[in-house]
Amino acid sequence: MQTMKTRPIEFGDEAPGTILRDFQAMLDIIGPEGLRIAGDKGLFPMDRLAELDARLAAPLKPSLKRPQLRSYPNIAGLYMLLRSSGMGLIQKQKGRGTRLVLNNPVVERWRELSAADRYWNLLGVWWLLAREPGDDRALGAFQALRFAMEYLANAPSDGSMYGRWMPQFALMAMFGMIRFSVVGKSKTEGDWDCEYEVLPLGQQLRDLIRDQDRSLGLVLLHVDQRKSSAERMGFFREQLKAVAPQWKELLLRETRPERFTGTFTVRISLGEVWRRIKIPADRTLDELAYAALEVFDFDDDHLYEFRMQTPTGEEITYAHPAAGEGVPADEMELGDMGLSVGQKITFEYDFGSDWTFDILIEAMDGRQMKSIREIDGEGEAPQQYPDLD
Repeated sequence: MQTMKTRPIEFGDEAPGTILRDFQAMLDIIGPEGLRIAGDKGLFPMDRLAELDARLAAPLKPSLKRPQLRSYPNIAGLYMLLRSSGMGLIQKQKGRGTRLVLNNPVVERWRELSAADRYWNLLGVWWLLAREPGDDRALGAFQALRFAMEYLANAPSDGSMYGRWMPQFALMAMFGMIRFSVVGKSKTEGDWDCEYEVLPLGQQLRDLIRDQDRSLGLVLLHVDQRKSSAERMGFFREQLKAVAPQWKELLLRETRPERFTGTFTVRISLGEVWRRIKIPADRTLDELAYAALEVFDFDDDHLYEFRMQTPTGEEITYAHPAAGEGVPADEMELGDMGLSVGQKITFEYDFGSDWTFDILIEAMDGRQMKSIREIDGEGEAPQQYPDLD
């Protein structure tokens, strides 16, 4: 494996890029009270976009009548980091609607870190954990980053380009990998006429991602949901030792949800038809899958998967033990998953027929039942194989 040459890096609000200053501007505008969120997608509030843009080191000021989050690739990139790092949470508050709030324990940990540790932890969040706003694809951010790096490696020698300036390119500029200058205002959503140059740090990181052994390891780490975020970040730090010798502390600490030992009340819906069951917390997701199929009178001879979104926006897949991907459902007991009342889970069964069930955690009782029990429901279950009649 080729050893990369490194250069000393100075870290601060303006070096090697403006990422620390710009990220702090986002934290400041959210503040202790948080911001009200409209809609159900959890996007940064539209009425504060221009204000935040003006606080950034390189504001874009898009000349659009009604700019949205995608009109500000710089803010979209910062917001992606905020949510994926766990520093920003979406909460429904009684009498106050849905709000974007700061996760104080993680933010306090952030404040304890050195500038170098903050920089490299944010880079790790971006490369390993981040999702594009509104995009839950497991490799969304990482694939876009690799595309951006390859684009820069093979772009015209005059350093000019025109096209969609994705959040990935905006982040590359804020992290100090490239220097961008916007020479043409956006005429459509997200399109900019830009010139750039690759900076020394960008060259080092581009070499890192070109290294096939490291690159493959990072891809596998990105999709390995059996490892916690803290475990993945620790591995990433090891991969960057040559470039980031100053990185000492991790932002994300190893935490496990407190085990729940009672009984869940679960509503399982298929369209307008629903069934309600009680299930002990020591049962696995695999047992929940077969309970759902049983109350809908479905056969159990196909593969399935559960999909659940974490508080940071990451979508975790729990799969049939024979699927060979995701987290095996038979290894996850419900009581160990950190589930809460109001938690929504998608259960997809039989990938040929694509039966999609919605599962809602309705209640949690500290008393533990011994068996799974159906308690009520509404509607006639659909036929699993209607074409056979």
